Amino acid sequence: HLHRRVDGGHVVLAGLTIVNEANGGVLADGAELVVQDLLLSGLVADNGAGIWAIDSDLVAYQVRSRASEGYWGTAIYAQDSTATIVGADVEGNLGRRGGAGVYALRSTVEVRRSRFASNSSTHLVGSAVHGEESELTVVGSLFEGNSGVSGAAAGNVSGVLTLHASTFRDNSASSAGTVY
Repeated sequence: HLHRRVDGGHVVLAGLTIVNEANGGVLADGAELVVQDLLLSGLVADNGAGIWAIDSDLVAYQVRSRASEGYWGTAIYAQDSTATIVGADVEGNLGRRGGAGVYALRSTVEVRRSRFASNSSTHLVGSAVHGEESELTVVGSLFEGNSGVSGAAAGNVSGVLTLHASTFRDNSASSAGTVY
């Protein structure tokens, strides 16, 4: 990855647009990262095409992700991290393995008042939001028109998935329904 790299420290990124990058957006490694009003579009990377947080504390406000593609966590990938995501708008992303919107691996992630629409995955679980060995909480969010294999909207493997006051509309999965 040739991301904009943040190693350690406390960093605030606000009002940025990252478009048509073949090596992804922002990589935070061991950092406290706050992002606000970030537009991600046309990004391609294996992991975390938009934001990839490794062993970090991430707070993301109003992240918009469009037409991007990744293997895991196309918009936001949290690995061994904590993340709070508020007001995300994720549409038209492809997460080949899962989590076209958000992917959490051994992380604690809270998503609030966010929208996930027309995202897809071609394999595994949770085309919009996917967790593994993670605590994943989604509150007051909309999942609409997402498609995938298992858990078209959300899924968590070997972890805890809590959904509260969220709306699921017109999502489709070839097996295991909207939530897995």
